[in-house]
Amino acid sequence: LVMDQATHLAHLATEAAPDVDERVRLMYRRVIGRTPTSEEASDAAAFVEMQIEAYDGDEARAWADFGHVLFNLKEFIFID
Repeated sequence: LVMDQATHLAHLATEAAPDVDERVRLMYRRVIGRTPTSEEASDAAAFVEMQIEAYDGDEARAWADFGHVLFNLKEFIFID
């Protein structure tokens, strides 16, 4: 279920945002409800690039992995 939602989120972000930075911001806003800090955005972009390399250029899988990461953040799971 979580991976299906992460894949769906990645697809939406890929369709809506042309570049990495905007995709990261869009996904953060949809999942966490806020814009990422500059450090979070930089870390996210580096993570996605690393995953793209690991998956031999499969961007869809890389972005789905990033969505999965967001769904596992404490900020998403717990209410303050």
